[in-house]
Amino acid sequence: MAINAINKFQLPQVIFGTSSLGNLYQAIPYETKLAIVKECIDHSPGIPMFDSAGKYGAGLALETLGKCLKDLGVKSEEVLISNKLRWYRTPLTTTEPTFEKDVSVINSAVFNGGFLIGSDFYNYKEVNRALAEGQVLFKWRDAFFALCKQYEIQPAEACFNYGFNIPGVKSVALNTSKPENVKKNITMATKRVPENFWAAMVEEGLLET
Repeated sequence: MAINAINKFQLPQVIFGTSSLGNLYQAIPYETKLAIVKECIDHSPGIPMFDSAGKYGAGLALETLGKCLKDLGVKSEEVLISNKLRWYRTPLTTTEPTFEKDVSVINSAVFNGGFLIGSDFYNYKEVNRALAEGQVLFKWRDAFFALCKQYEIQPAEACFNYGFNIPGVKSVALNTSKPENVKKNITMATKRVPENFWAAMVEEGLLET
């Protein structure tokens, strides 16, 4: 999670992640990256906001984002960029994270590196199906997918809804390597997930209370 302590801006519910612009998992052609950024600009309900960091592709993500915005003719006052300059790790003294009052929190990585929506990477590390740990993860995901299908929701919608409704969270940063997914990601902010879905998650042992 990235914490934005400057609250002069009204953060959008969906912020655009940029790790794919830094070639996360695979190299992506510049034309595809340009199309991703264009979709973000075209479909954002307000001023589009991008979440980035110097560590994404060793600076490639920021460099590519800047080039895309320039090539698209986007002015600096027409876009917001959240850039993580430093990383802090503090001890967890409660069962769940707590946040200071009046601090806006951006929740990122709600797909656990893509694993929760079908990728073989869990928290940005490839999962080995041959290992016991990997088998446990895939078994959990199979049950999660089956439950999502039963309730007629997409796994990504469940992940967004869960991550967005944590107390203190104002926005969710979503990353994609496919231009056609940008608009779908934006609409997830208004997708309602039934409460009995979460009750079923707990009942099946997929979610702790």
